[in-house]
Amino acid sequence: MASDAEKIEVAQRWLDAYNAQDNETMGALMAEDLTIRHHNRGVDLKGREAMLEILTQFEAITEGKRFNPPYRQFVAGDYVVTEHAWEATFTTDVPGFAAKDETAKLDLCSVWRIVDGQIVEYDDYG
Repeated sequence: MASDAEKIEVAQRWLDAYNAQDNETMGALMAEDLTIRHHNRGVDLKGREAMLEILTQFEAITEGKRFNPPYRQFVAGDYVVTEHAWEATFTTDVPGFAAKDETAKLDLCSVWRIVDGQIVEYDDYG
């Protein structure tokens, strides 16, 4: 069983890869049958490939997308909980989200379920 520090390391490696737009590393950290939900944005996906596809789509319509350093991060069983902010500047209008050239910033709570060094669930609230 992984230690709390090892679980946080997996989540942090995923965040670092996201900020670097390193989809290969993100993919390696996610289980093939990953469940992804963004509760306030209507995202409910299944599978590593679906997550990588949505990340690629978002990269095409944003600049400077990133997660900022965590406000707070802790482990509860198999779960890593991270409170942080996400931001990006949009290169096109996205109705209900942001206008072209607008920088959007969301305060989020991201929750990863990590089993055997793999992210098996990923939920965002915010």
